[in-house]
Amino acid sequence: MSRKNLMILAKESNEGLERAAFFSSEGAA
Repeated sequence: MSRKNLMILAKESNEGLERAAFFSSEGAA
């Protein structure tokens, strides 16, 4: 895997984690 692909995967996973944290906090509110 190229470094560019790894950077894209890391960025997408970070966005996914932020979205999951947002939804879980919204659900708890």
